[in-house]
Amino acid sequence: FTPDHAPKYINPFVDKSNVAYRCGVGLGDYIVLTEAILSAARVGRVCESWSILGTSLTDGVAAQLAGRGLPIVVMLDPDGAGRKGSTLASRRLRSTGLRVSIAHPHRDPKYLTKQEITECIKQSWQQ
Repeated sequence: FTPDHAPKYINPFVDKSNVAYRCGVGLGDYIVLTEAILSAARVGRVCESWSILGTSLTDGVAAQLAGRGLPIVVMLDPDGAGRKGSTLASRRLRSTGLRVSIAHPHRDPKYLTKQEITECIKQSWQQ
C-alpha cells in the first residue's frame, strides 16, 4: 500500500464460482450485470442488477442466470478489461439460449445517474 498504488477497496477472499452480489431483485424484466458491488447498487435503483465481482462470468453464476431465464444486459466498466469481459460474458450467456445485450456506459456505472443508466440500457437493446 503505497501512495502510488492505493487500493480501491479491500475484499476478503471469496470463492466467486457461485457468488454474485444482487440488488433490486425482482425489479424489471431483465437483469443487468456489473463488475463491482457499488455499480450493482447504483444500477439496482433502476432494475435488478448482479455484480459478478470482476470481469469474468463464472459457470456457476451463468447457470443461475440461465435458470432465471430473464434477458440480460451486460454493463461492465468502459475500460479494456470491461469490454473484453462483456463480449465473453455475452457469448457465454447467449449459448445458454438467453437474450443478451451489451451496454456501453461512458463511465463506470457506479457514477451514472438513474437517467443515464436507463438510457444506456435502452440503447443496448437497440443495437
